[in-house]
Amino acid sequence: MSVKELIKETVPKPIFYGLKRQVTLLQAREASNAFQHAGHRPEYLDDDLLEDLNARFAVPPTVGYGAEETAERGRKKAQLLRKLVGPTARPLTTLELACWDGMVPAALAKGGWKGFGVDIRDAGFDARATRDGAVLQAMDASKLEFPDDMFDLVYSFDSFEHFRDPDATVAEAIRVSRNGGLVYVDFGPLYNAPYGLHAYLSVPVPYCQFLFRPEQLNAFTDRHRLAPIDFEQCNGWSIAQFRALWARHRDRLVPRWYFENYTSNGLELVATYPTCFRSKVDRFEELLVTSVHALFQVRK
Repeated sequence: MSVKELIKETVPKPIFYGLKRQVTLLQAREASNAFQHAGHRPEYLDDDLLEDLNARFAVPPTVGYGAEETAERGRKKAQLLRKLVGPTARPLTTLELACWDGMVPAALAKGGWKGFGVDIRDAGFDARATRDGAVLQAMDASKLEFPDDMFDLVYSFDSFEHFRDPDATVAEAIRVSRNGGLVYVDFGPLYNAPYGLHAYLSVPVPYCQFLFRPEQLNAFTDRHRLAPIDFEQCNGWSIAQFRALWARHRDRLVPRWYFENYTSNGLELVATYPTCFRSKVDRFEELLVTSVHALFQVRK
């Protein structure tokens, strides 16, 4: 099994993996043309369209959080990391940033590696993880309380779109990594992607963050007794900002493997309501890139 195939199997993101992953030429051309020639008004749609669009789009499937599901996900992600690293002469010391339940470092620990995990909150820590040997701590990923050069592998799943300070987090990942160590990131959907607001369980309309004002979305969830949307959970970074982030650290963070996932989901909305997008996003490509998977080697 190739690395790409293993990633698709190991890191299930039905939010966008279950949708069309290849942007069709026709869809992209139509949406891009509309975007390029759009004005900047109206910036948002009215409430009636929110009701209509919400009826058109189904809530995407989501991953489960039962005991067996979290354990299996931890095992599969650990398997992915081992394959990315390859054979090692000794057990590695690893750190997961934003580990939540800690089941990935637990699976690595059960396999003989040292598994550390940090999260801004300890509310999600699973007691099974610590029993299996994981060392879990409540800690800000941008202000790690570990010494320099401690880890062979620092990794993160589904978190860089949430970190308040991705630049400081990358700098900290480099600092605590040994020379020649690895940093792996897998995250998305990015904010400018169809489900970038992470509000799909309540409002499954792609790009709702561009089509409607926050107060409209709040009123909609209140009206329908849906879970409220946390507008602060995402940092709002674009793919251009993340590319610039890697470039700023390129002297110490050398890419060994890099992949951006594109999607065509929701492009009909871009073509139909282009001014809502043109008024907020500079480049059409921003609307297409939904996730990033990358493996870097640290050079000090």
